[in-house]
Parts: sequence; structure tokens; C-alpha cells
Amino acid sequence: MKSKLVPDEKCMHEVGIVYKRPLLKDTPKITNSQDVDTLMRKIMDLDTMDHCESCWVLLMSNSNHVLAASNLGAGGIKGVVVPVQTVFQLAIIAHASSIILVHNHPSGSLKPSESDLKLTSNVKQAAEFMSITLLDHLIITSEGYLSLADEGLL
Repeated sequence: MKSKLVPDEKCMHEVGIVYKRPLLKDTPKITNSQDVDTLMRKIMDLDTMDHCESCWVLLMSNSNHVLAASNLGAGGIKGVVVPVQTVFQLAIIAHASSIILVHNHPSGSLKPSESDLKLTSNVKQAAEFMSITLLDHLIITSEGYLSLADEGLL
């Protein structure tokens, strides 16, 4: 007689994590906010930068090499929803010791909004709990960028 506590084999699903870290010699090293801006302008679609907001996370090694960049989502002209859980799901899978958030403002304004500051605070708080460092949060526009860390807003 089969126990009712053990699911039928057809119902069993396996969850696995597969991650192969890139060779650090092949990855960019971030030393300052200008490095982040330069890298993101190579990664982001500059043709849509002034059209819709998107948010990215850079997953960083302990030596500040970029392990991966992931687009967290795209929104409209006024914002993008960023699930904090997704940020840390990616960070954990990549074994990132730190992260950098980056998003664009289609309006061209480099002033962080209240929701930008709230997201930064929420991510920083969750990162501290998980022993992951939030290194920076950049706002990028066609004309330039603003680093919340450089501005003392982190």
C-alpha cells in the first residue's frame, strides 16, 4: 500500500540550480560609478532610453568583477516595477557578494524620485540581511548619470 504522504512519481518536480561562474579575467571590473555608466551604455538599448524606463542589476564578485547583468524589467515613461525578490534570487544564484542597481529616466531628469529612494532603501535593507552589499544605484539618462552612492544617498 502506497503512503498518501509520498506524492505520485508523476507529481514529483525537481528544482535545481546550475551556475557556471565566468572567468573573472574575462569580466569587466568596476572601480567607480563612471565604470558602471560606461558598461551600462554598452548593455542597455540606447534607442529606447528616452522612451521607457528599465531597471538592471549588476551581480558582482567579491573583487568587483561583473559576474552578470540582468534586466529586471521595463515599464512606461514614469516608472518600472522592480521585484526585490528577483534581485536577490539572481544574486544568490550567481553567488554575488555585491550588487549595483541601474535604471534610466526617460524624462532626462537625474533627480531620484521618492520611489527610487524607497527601492534603494528596501534593497539595501534586504541586502544587509543577506550579507550582500548594495554598492550603488545609478540613474542614467541620455545626457549623463547620477550615482546615489557618490551623492551620499545610499
